[in-house]
Amino acid sequence: MADYVESSIPKGGAVKDTLRSVRTDGSSHSITNSRCQISEEMDGEFLVYDSGVFMAKYLPFVPTDADIAKCTRGMLESHLMLRQDGLLRFKDFVNISDRIDASEKVAYEHLVAIADSIGRYELIPEGRSRNRYHYRKFPGATIRSNIAGSNTKIDACITSSAEGLPPTTSSIAVPAEYNLHTADRYDNNRKVVSANVQIMNADPRRMFTFRYTYEIPNSDGEGSRFYHTIKPISEYRSNNITGRMTRVWLTCEVASVTHSTPIGPECILKDV
Repeated sequence: MADYVESSIPKGGAVKDTLRSVRTDGSSHSITNSRCQISEEMDGEFLVYDSGVFMAKYLPFVPTDADIAKCTRGMLESHLMLRQDGLLRFKDFVNISDRIDASEKVAYEHLVAIADSIGRYELIPEGRSRNRYHYRKFPGATIRSNIAGSNTKIDACITSSAEGLPPTTSSIAVPAEYNLHTADRYDNNRKVVSANVQIMNADPRRMFTFRYTYEIPNSDGEGSRFYHTIKPISEYRSNNITGRMTRVWLTCEVASVTHSTPIGPECILKDV
């Protein structure tokens, strides 16, 4: 006689509908024309997670410190990297200012050699087979998809597509976007979110996808902007910590934390 197990589902009562967020349907707009809406409506769906825990859980393997050290030595020996002021730097990206005036294609062309060098590295212990993914440049190329309305363009990606073939949603593991200035970081992020939406939508089996962006930092290497506060303009209920209380400051932009000489006109900043 078969054994029966009582169900844990409560008896009686209607099952409530799954809560759903209100979303626009995109109408007949292309993906690129819907980027702002996509990024706004997906904002609450992003999770901030510890990268080490994530890689250990989802990646097929995580490189050890020994792997990273040996791979780095190889790039030093092949002169792709060098030591400068006690720091490791990629040789072709030492003089950042020389690249700001170049085109994106020229500024980032050396990433191919760097990626190929990492791809040739044999893990410790040796014997792990090389996967079929490679870094490919696709400046301004449209991601191909069988789903209508897909018109997202990318600058590069890590893909399984063979050399010379266009990028497709089924072959891309990591889309990439380039820009020459850190001020364009938001634009880069919006583009790769759009690309990942297209890639994830094309295959329901995908649990996640990666992305990366490149922006050339300011001449100080930090990519940050600094402001000196002159006086508060509004600090109404700013000491009430039960909600978002905003202070408004009159400020001036300065070169860095240690250099307080103004480098621009006075401006207004909100401290939320």
